[in-house]
Amino acid sequence: MPSLLPSLLFFVALFDPAENGDVPHARAAPPAARAAPSTDDAAEEQARKLKTIFHNLRFEEDWTALADEAVTTDHRMPAIKHIEVADGWSTSFGGQYRYRYMDESNRSLMGTVPGHNTFSLNRIRLHGELRAEGQARLFIEILDAGIRGEEAAPAPIDRQNRDIHNAFIELLADPELRLRLGRTELQYGAQRLVSPLDWGNTRRTFQGGVLQLFGEGVKVDLFAVHPVAVEPRGHDDVLHNQWFRGVWATWSDGPGATLDTYLLALNDDDRTYTAGDGGMGKLDLYTAGLRGAGRNGDLDGEAEVAWQFGERAGDRVDAWAWTLRGGATLPDVPLAPRVGLDLDFASGDRDATDSKLGTFQQLFPLGHAWLGYLDLVGRQNIFAVMPTVTLRTTDTTSVRVAWARFQLVSDSDALYNAGGKATLVDPGGTSGDHVGDEWDLTLAWKPRDLAPHGEFLLGWSHFRPGRFAKATGDGEAATLLYLQYTHTF
Repeated sequence: MPSLLPSLLFFVALFDPAENGDVPHARAAPPAARAAPSTDDAAEEQARKLKTIFHNLRFEEDWTALADEAVTTDHRMPAIKHIEVADGWSTSFGGQYRYRYMDESNRSLMGTVPGHNTFSLNRIRLHGELRAEGQARLFIEILDAGIRGEEAAPAPIDRQNRDIHNAFIELLADPELRLRLGRTELQYGAQRLVSPLDWGNTRRTFQGGVLQLFGEGVKVDLFAVHPVAVEPRGHDDVLHNQWFRGVWATWSDGPGATLDTYLLALNDDDRTYTAGDGGMGKLDLYTAGLRGAGRNGDLDGEAEVAWQFGERAGDRVDAWAWTLRGGATLPDVPLAPRVGLDLDFASGDRDATDSKLGTFQQLFPLGHAWLGYLDLVGRQNIFAVMPTVTLRTTDTTSVRVAWARFQLVSDSDALYNAGGKATLVDPGGTSGDHVGDEWDLTLAWKPRDLAPHGEFLLGWSHFRPGRFAKATGDGEAATLLYLQYTHTF
């Protein structure tokens, strides 16, 4: 792995953000009967407009600028986003409703009944915060997720009774220091290792503490948390015997480039693991990594490398993963296509009976974003090649087409799905390494009449099994058709 670091740094250096800036938002031209405002007046007018940007972590949004009555926003309910309750005290409220219709076939690749399944997913999120300006804030978010019409057993991430998803106190006494204590979501980098898993109907959360340090162009998070397990019909369960701790530092040089470095520790005394010799034990897993991403004009790129070490049931862990992504946007070509290529590698185990574990563990990822929308493939024992094309069909719609070819790194290790579960395996390694090929087609539409709150997503995915999936599964294709509407406020 050390030999990859100079290449990674060189790759990031190619994308110099000095030539980039924020793309200005289009504004209507002034009426012809009135003189155009001066540059200074236009800049001041723009500064008084708070553009609605909804974050995946809703507690990262800051609406305190609305305390100035001269500030306007395109949010359609600004009255709920900032409410003065006393001198220096304010509240803010928001939420999201999401509906998704799913039509899927052979999602296990094993031909299990029912082979064809249609159902709908509903999710409601509501949050509120109480803020003492410059001192502290209390943030609470409730999530309710349901499923209707499912004939097969629902996935663990499909159903959850109404429960507290985020509930924390954040101390803001120092502008360069924040301490968050309670139940909180985590999200880092490109979400390959740590993500709230928004595609899941229930999302993912943790309980513990996060210390954030801010400096010029740098942010460092130190956290120690317990994962929270979703209980579909009861209150969520905090896994007190499982610790997830780490430090994640991000350097940013303008809007075009970031560099992340991290060290993560997952220590699990709550479960028993099986060693190669059949013995049982606990998990002490450590992940060290480096990630760079940047943009230079119409070019964008990303590179990440991670190494895992530690012990599982006494077996020594030695695993690694890397990612390379690059793309080019062609603004002078009709539909302004972005053409990209993603490469993703995660090591596998070559001998299940020895005292060494080579399978990379994906931790708490959003695999859905990077390894096919059918969620058949996780970032463990896999090499994926994925060319993509994204078209800006109108100013409110975009179309993305992706093709992925999946191969096992180790023939004798398993295929793992997006949840990290081993689904297909040939211990003898005689079925080859070609898992299969997947096509993903998505259409995103943000209607003007619903802006900035509403968005539709239509998707179709098709997986064609390769030699390995044919030999270890039923050999039939898997498909997914979905329609989703999200309304955020």
